This record gives sequence, structure tokens and C-alpha cells, in this order.
Amino acid sequence: MTQPLDLHRRSDAIGLAARAQDSTAVLRACANALEACTRCHATYRQAE
Repeated sequence: MTQPLDLHRRSDAIGLAARAQDSTAVLRACANALEACTRCHATYRQAE
């Protein structure tokens, strides 16, 4: 799966957890999405 699509899939999980009003699942999904952000930004870094 490409990195942008992976982020979208992970972000969808945040919305699903929020709609279910499951705060623990929201926090887990946010952390999971942040991992995708971090991985992508580590790969595609701007030159300083």
C-alpha cells in the first residue's frame, strides 16, 4: 500500500472510532495515523 493511501486508511479509523464514541479507540487510531505521518516524513524530507 502506498504511504498516502495508508494514511487515509488509518485516518478513516479515527472517524469510525469517534462515531462510536470510543475515546480509547480514537487515541489508538490517532497514534496509528501519526506513525504513518512520521514514516512518510522520514522518507520524504526537505533539504535544509
